[in-house]
Amino acid sequence: MCGHPFNWRKKWERDWERIKYCSKKCAANASKEPRRTNPDAIAATVRRTRIAEFTKTSEIGAGARVVFAWHQSPAALRRLIPPWERVEVERAPASLADGQTAVLVLRVGPLKLRWVARHRSFIDRGDEGGEFTDEQVSGPFASWVHRHIVRATGPDRCVLEDRIEYTLPGGRLGELLAGWHVRRKLARMFEYRHQATESAVLGERNNHGTR
Repeated sequence: MCGHPFNWRKKWERDWERIKYCSKKCAANASKEPRRTNPDAIAATVRRTRIAEFTKTSEIGAGARVVFAWHQSPAALRRLIPPWERVEVERAPASLADGQTAVLVLRVGPLKLRWVARHRSFIDRGDEGGEFTDEQVSGPFASWVHRHIVRATGPDRCVLEDRIEYTLPGGRLGELLAGWHVRRKLARMFEYRHQATESAVLGERNNHGTR
């Protein structure tokens, strides 16, 4: 309905779902007003935008508890950034607990772009590993949900899995123009991240073993 005050009309009872204006005058005036944003239309557009998925899975030669604990260390976020990426950690999260936020600064040419992500769904399963999710609050993607999973496969082995669901700005056009580039970039980045994770936890284990 138009949102203006009106008197109920009996004839509307059968077609209420289709009634948009309270009178012909109201309908005529509506055509002269600036177009209003329709929340239902926005929701429909979002549903039509394809959500891309990326998954990277690796077996790590260390226990799930150790690998998951390493992700909670203050230095982990910086260690996981590939050296070729022009990214700075403006604020690392105090922990991976729900509600904690991380702020990164991305340099694109002469421009700086802040990427803010909030943690949620933190679960520590002890020797079985654990998981947490970070979700973009603001940043370069239209949407970004990244689930980190560590799952035990043996006493000293585990699987590290990153699952990402994202949409690019610009909808279908953005996907057409930049989708291939983003997929290739994610594949290279997470290959590095998984290698860096294994290197870090094995290095710490070896250091502790020689003390």
